[in-house]
Amino acid sequence: MDMKAVCEELGSNYKTIIGRFAGNEALWRRFAVKIAEDATYKQLKENIEQNQIKEIEMHAHTLKGVAANLGFDRLAGEAAAIVSAVRTDHQEQIPALFENLSAEYEKVLECVARLD
Repeated sequence: MDMKAVCEELGSNYKTIIGRFAGNEALWRRFAVKIAEDATYKQLKENIEQNQIKEIEMHAHTLKGVAANLGFDRLAGEAAAIVSAVRTDHQEQIPALFENLSAEYEKVLECVARLD
């Protein structure tokens, strides 16, 4: 699977992302595959399990930024929804929002694992 196919499958804008990486697909790929190694998702999951609200906001915000920079817009949006739930005092929404985020995160990992 190449970068364009990943973008199509994840609903991302190839032209925007490749522009962000100065036309260098190899550079994007080098960073994209590291998302599986990043501990932010695991930390967020632990924070949710332990109801650590401040940490939930921090790790969701971090994941949002990482995902947005790589062009994983849906994942960034799911993380942003968790940040918003914390900031607007709607913590009861977090478990359902995390389910959505987890599904998108798994989809991203699956696509990245299939990169050529």
